[in-house]
Amino acid sequence: PQTARKKLQDYMVDAKIPLTQRDEVPLVADGNHIMWIVGYRISEYYKVTTGTKTVIRVHVKGENENE
Repeated sequence: PQTARKKLQDYMVDAKIPLTQRDEVPLVADGNHIMWIVGYRISEYYKVTTGTKTVIRVHVKGENENE
């Protein structure tokens, strides 16, 4: 199913991510398409489904040991 695209800034405002923290949020992208806003959301296009043939697992280690 096709989902609406949203600008990154609009998503961050809607998610109430403070302006001072927005530059620190890691992104995983495929060219110009954001796959994952780390800690917040994965793109619907890249979510694992029953039709998924290949999975790439990405682990992002936080600054703190518990993250």
